Amino acid sequence: LVVLDDPENLIASQNVIPLLNSDIYSDELAAVLNEISAALSTEDLIDLRTRVEGDEKAQASTAAQDWLEAEGLLD
Repeated sequence: LVVLDDPENLIASQNVIPLLNSDIYSDELAAVLNEISAALSTEDLIDLRTRVEGDEKAQASTAAQDWLEAEGLLD
C-alpha cells in the first residue's frame, strides 16, 4: 500500500479507496481488502492520521501495522 499525497486537501479521510494494478487482483485480495474496509471506521482514520501528522510523527506503515494488529487482522 502507498500513501498518496493530497497537497490540495481534496480527499477527506473517510474516502479510502484501494488502488491496485489489475495484474495483482484476486478474489483473496478482494476479501482481505473488504475485511479491512469493514473494520476501519472514520474514528480509526482520524486516530491514524493524528499519529502520522501529529506530535508522534509515526511512519504511516507503522501506524497501519499497529492498527491491523490491534484489530486482529494480521497473522
